[in-house]
Amino acid sequence: MENQTQKSLFFKPKLDQSIPEQKMENKMIDKVFSTMNYEIFSSLDGNRIVNPLHVKKIADSMKIKVLFIPIIVNEEFQVIDGQHRLEARKQLGLDIPYIICPNYTLDDVHRANSNHKAWTNVDFLNAYAEAGVENYVFLKKLHDQYSDKISVSDLLALNCISRFNAMKYFKSGESKISDQSKCIDITKKWYIFYSTITKNKKPFSHHSSFIEVFRKIIDIEDFDFKRLIEKCEKYSDLLESQNSLGQYLFMLDKVYNYRSQSILRLK
Repeated sequence: MENQTQKSLFFKPKLDQSIPEQKMENKMIDKVFSTMNYEIFSSLDGNRIVNPLHVKKIADSMKIKVLFIPIIVNEEFQVIDGQHRLEARKQLGLDIPYIICPNYTLDDVHRANSNHKAWTNVDFLNAYAEAGVENYVFLKKLHDQYSDKISVSDLLALNCISRFNAMKYFKSGESKISDQSKCIDITKKWYIFYSTITKNKKPFSHHSSFIEVFRKIIDIEDFDFKRLIEKCEKYSDLLESQNSLGQYLFMLDKVYNYRSQSILRLK
């Protein structure tokens, strides 16, 4: 191996004399190495995004006591298990203990992570809000108010928060809100609208497309939100789950203008 900063760590078990002799038989299965050369490690494409809050949590724990838990890498030093421990140790300037498991792939990463509880969007929202990140404190208050109908991903879609790679930015704590008043207004309107159209109905499919259509129509000049709600209540039989953004737009245009003297095209 090229890096000379690594060393093999061997541990001689401390044997308890009270343990029967047959239970004290030990054999070395694999070698644990250690290095201060952080540059040799890399991530596998498709591996989970590193959660900076989780890294901080591990680092804070390590400040109290550093547990000897090696990371697992393949022969190319791509991290299979332990990328959060790796980042935490790097932040603290600690050496990296690791085990090399040749030929491990992304499938093995998924197997290693299958028993770990993945963070939900709500977990990320709560964690950043508790850390005092202003935009997330605001989003949490909004989500708490409307959580029976609006998910965290709905909030992001409704308010066009970093639409490109929205979840990536959200999970890294970088979501921005430029206009809180507008955010409150559109979220409240969606809550009223969606509560109205799903009354005695199942939730609509292709939810993200429906939200995008809603955002489009409420910004149309002379659009009357109250009229939309009244029409949806009166002609609820015209409201059905659709398969695409275009179909949802056509449906809402039909409902909004149904039996109306004044026509305002929404599409």
